[in-house]
Amino acid sequence: MVTNGAGQLVELRALAEQAVQGAVGWRMRPVTHTFTAENAAAQLSTAFGSVTRVRPPSRPPVVIRDSGVAADYVASWGSFYQEETADAWPDVVGDVRARVQAIIDRDGAFITYGDLAAFVCR
Repeated sequence: MVTNGAGQLVELRALAEQAVQGAVGWRMRPVTHTFTAENAAAQLSTAFGSVTRVRPPSRPPVVIRDSGVAADYVASWGSFYQEETADAWPDVVGDVRARVQAIIDRDGAFITYGDLAAFVCR
């Protein structure tokens, strides 16, 4: 089994959180919040006698040089988060695209980080 951890793409999620207007303090819960790197072992151990979590020694970088890539990914979150926000999700996506592009223009790339775990079950 493979899943994301709580640190998955937090830099990109932070831009989406900033883009949501009128929801002061709103935070994105990870889409996979019910099955994460942090809680999956306990769930899997109910069905398997042996569960081993394997994680990279560090969070791998995700280097984005095209703001459209980030925007398309954020757009894919719409079905999970639209009902939690008053803003139309396409507006949030447009704002994130502009924020990512500004970072790319300034730094040459937008960098976020993965947070992954694999579980070997027997």
